Amino acid sequence: GALWIDNLDDAAGVLEEFKPFFESEGIKKVWHNYGFDRHVLWNEGIDCRGLAGDTMHMARLQDTSRSRVGLGGEGGEGYSLEALTASLLGR
Repeated sequence: GALWIDNLDDAAGVLEEFKPFFESEGIKKVWHNYGFDRHVLWNEGIDCRGLAGDTMHMARLQDTSRSRVGLGGEGGEGYSLEALTASLLGR
């Protein structure tokens, strides 16, 4: 499952409710591009802990030939969550 959190406009401050979850080392979390997410949450005053894995980095280890740009300049598969879901899970 996935949880999407809107933190804009009227929802400003909602992330603060999730701070104990994100900062808990005892709750393991799997991210997609952890470095980016950690940076964004750090800017919101949240120090992420409990890294269990990063799906983007796992995909790079599994297949280093995935390219953002395909032959002839058109779009390649890349490592986006959407591209990985489509090619690996057929969705």
